[in-house]
Amino acid sequence: EKVKFIIWDLAGQPHFREVRAGFYRGARGALLVYDITRRKTFENAPFWMEEFLKNSGEEGLAAILVGNKIDLRTGGQGEVSTEEGRSMREELERRFKIPVDFIETSAKTGQNVEKAFMRLAELLISSS
Repeated sequence: EKVKFIIWDLAGQPHFREVRAGFYRGARGALLVYDITRRKTFENAPFWMEEFLKNSGEEGLAAILVGNKIDLRTGGQGEVSTEEGRSMREELERRFKIPVDFIETSAKTGQNVEKAFMRLAELLISSS
């Protein structure tokens, strides 16, 4: 099967909320990306999932929770750990009742970026 990706990087600022809703229509998959060095972006994952589900209007949905910027991981205080990412994935899947996977990436080095998209495609095919 073929999966076609049309990618929108949606601004997270509250004043873009009304504009974002239109971009979700017809979407079946989402990459919920957070910055591992900015915990607040991680804590917002349930909000983004809820917004995606509310506005997509589709069935056969799937999502990937993506911890980005792993090239900056130092193990310092405030960083989001891999284990926390896995736990959030489980919480999102349980709460929202759609398939959710988890991956960590580095947009800077390219590590696991293609893998994130491939995994989303696999989930979409298996959930349709």
